[in-house]
Amino acid sequence: MCDNRQPSRQERTERECGQVLSWAVQVGLVCEQLNDGHHLKVGSLNFFPSSGKITRDGGARAGPEKGAEAFIKLAAAIYGKPHSLAPEVKGSLKPIRLRIVP
Repeated sequence: MCDNRQPSRQERTERECGQVLSWAVQVGLVCEQLNDGHHLKVGSLNFFPSSGKITRDGGARAGPEKGAEAFIKLAAAIYGKPHSLAPEVKGSLKPIRLRIVP
């Protein structure tokens, strides 16, 4: 049988977080995980995976777009990095798990 259920909020959050972290590693940007991974930061850009919200430092919304793809495109434009990876790189990406140590 095929599982047609929608992913849970936690699954979507983990996927969005992993997508941004993997992209940042591949293009050589430092992506900080704050607040137990509920907040990702690249330079002055902030991404909140559970809501998809993107802000700049100071709390100003970075635009109407939401989600990991929108965050990656914006960060790529600001920092001069590719926003998508070549197919041969995409296929070789493995999810990364980070352990946050207090």
